Amino acid sequence: MTQSAPNPASSATLDTPRKPTVMDVAKKVGLSHTAVSLALRGRPGVSPKQQQRIRQAAAELGYQPKAAAQMLRSGRTGYIGLLLEPGGPEMLTHSASSNCILSYFLHVCQHCQRRYNVEFYHQNPDGFQPPHQLAGSLVDGLLLGGFIDAQLRKWLIDQPHYKWVSVDEPGPYAVLSDINIGIAQAVKQLYDMGHRRIAYGGGPYHYRQHEIGRMGYLTGMSNLGLPVDESWIGRFGSMPQVPQMQNSKNQRQWVQNLLKQPNHPTAFIGNGVGVARNTLVQALTMGLRVPEDISIMAVGVSTSAMDTCPAFSTIENDYHTIMKTALDMLVQLVDGKTVKQNEVHVNPVIVMRESVGPIQV
Repeated sequence: MTQSAPNPASSATLDTPRKPTVMDVAKKVGLSHTAVSLALRGRPGVSPKQQQRIRQAAAELGYQPKAAAQMLRSGRTGYIGLLLEPGGPEMLTHSASSNCILSYFLHVCQHCQRRYNVEFYHQNPDGFQPPHQLAGSLVDGLLLGGFIDAQLRKWLIDQPHYKWVSVDEPGPYAVLSDINIGIAQAVKQLYDMGHRRIAYGGGPYHYRQHEIGRMGYLTGMSNLGLPVDESWIGRFGSMPQVPQMQNSKNQRQWVQNLLKQPNHPTAFIGNGVGVARNTLVQALTMGLRVPEDISIMAVGVSTSAMDTCPAFSTIENDYHTIMKTALDMLVQLVDGKTVKQNEVHVNPVIVMRESVGPIQV
């Protein structure tokens, strides 16, 4: 009986020891793999004593961080960061803007083959601390997604080391949606359909999108010579100061008070699909029809607008263009190139659907 010869490839595979990894080094020194990676890349965030321990352990294990060495030589991590307001998943559920910023950031990064890091920034009650992305030198540059703590914004402005671009909020480098132009255009479209009594609801107005939305409403009404009643401008709070259920009740109460008036609004613009939806529910509860008796428009995205029947007409931020422009601007800053425009404005689009119709005579 003949004996088959052993497979050299299989023998080599079995006999070759596994190469050590950064996780092996971390286990040996009892630290996180993030701390080990930072130390081996020569980045701040790890004490000199710990760095020495890590390097010694890496040498003993025979770990050779080729990628880390390349990043150390280049001074780059290869990662782009996104910083969002605190609240995590719950905030994303109720904040359409944060949800869209995150979604399109991921889409654009993957399309451009950019590695990324996402963080929800929480202010430390014991004193200011920079985001983990920056404190740990985990990213080459940062996009600030929407409203961010004022103390952090000031810290970023005062320091020269980190490159960052603000999305939909002002900053030294910023990409902004001109939602005010979209709302002024929406007022004009409603006017052309015969509407003269138009109400607007939004807030809180410390968010740029809501404040400039209000200004767009006022501009649109003024351009057409339409009177503005301050009680027709809804002002609503935000989580966690005002719970979502209470916010919805406040919105419905505002709509109810207006619709009880003899000369009530014939059209509503809600800065947010939630405001528009509560307007619709209250109008239906009071026996009014949409759009035969009142028309409703929303600042929002198509997916949310079409979840409702009738589907809302929308004023939509062009988040794909916003995030692509912001990422391009940040990459130029990281590469040390001159940015031609420090502030770029992106026009929204209006999509007409079933919730808007001509005034009934």
